Amino acid sequence: MISYIQHDKEFYGVVKLSNGEEIVGEMICTEDLEDSNKGLSIIFISNPGKIKQVEVAKDNQVGVGIALIKWHFFSEEEFYIITEKDIISIAPLSKTGIFAYKNFLRGEKGISESDDEFGRELNKDMGSLGTVGKARNLLEKMYKAPSSDQKKS
Repeated sequence: MISYIQHDKEFYGVVKLSNGEEIVGEMICTEDLEDSNKGLSIIFISNPGKIKQVEVAKDNQVGVGIALIKWHFFSEEEFYIITEKDIISIAPLSKTGIFAYKNFLRGEKGISESDDEFGRELNKDMGSLGTVGKARNLLEKMYKAPSSDQKKS
């Protein structure tokens, strides 16, 4: 049984499979209830993306970029089951990984950011201080005010 991931709670994760593939997606880990597999874990994963390394050349220097591509190109399925015996490792995605995965989903589903079902609704607790006009006025006022060094002279 996979003991280093919290069971029965959804999370964004990455799975390294025994065939070498790395798959990201929204997943849940639970115990397999079949008698023959009792005690083993299974992973339910929705909209999986496969991690692909891409060489990037710029100004005679070569680097490595990361891209996400659809795991099964010719399938319309959005939901898969992975058994513990096929998993080398599993871990939660970092914030950067979650951002990349959500961008991948937007592209796959043809969703613009304004229609984004994966985004969060804006509310007054998200750090908004007002309108752009109010912010501009505040910054102009701060810019025109004498600095603390000038006040001492």
